[in-house]
Amino acid sequence: MSFTLHRGETLGVVGESGSGKTTLARLALGLLTPDEGGVTLHRQPWSALPERRRRPFRPGIQLISQNPVDCFDPRHTTGRLIAEPLRTGRRAERRARAPAPRPDVLVCDEPVSALDVSIQAQVLDLLADLQTEDGTALLFISHDLGVVHHLARSPR
Repeated sequence: MSFTLHRGETLGVVGESGSGKTTLARLALGLLTPDEGGVTLHRQPWSALPERRRRPFRPGIQLISQNPVDCFDPRHTTGRLIAEPLRTGRRAERRARAPAPRPDVLVCDEPVSALDVSIQAQVLDLLADLQTEDGTALLFISHDLGVVHHLARSPR
């Protein structure tokens, strides 16, 4: 697979269960290393970097998961989990900052699949607003073509 995702764009990836959508998300996030080829972020190597060199760039690419509870380490406090993407400042500054950075890329892996239809629409509209206001690029993964169509339609 090959694609380019620019600032403010949405790339919708639709497929059945087991088709590799979550693997694509993990590759984009640098959580998996591709067997062939590579992933770049801001035209810089991403998948080839060791994690310690990726860490300063992590706030720029964030995940919204289908089941966010599975993404949290239960040994950490809520404050530590929120501060994790903000590890660029001094400890005292992190406590006073907003709860999360404004990422350049949001990888959305089935983020609304378990929600009621009316709540889905609200979340999708919120993502579209974030995209319009901040120029966030969305890699939006779903099995639901209607959900992807709602988000990936022409800009507002």
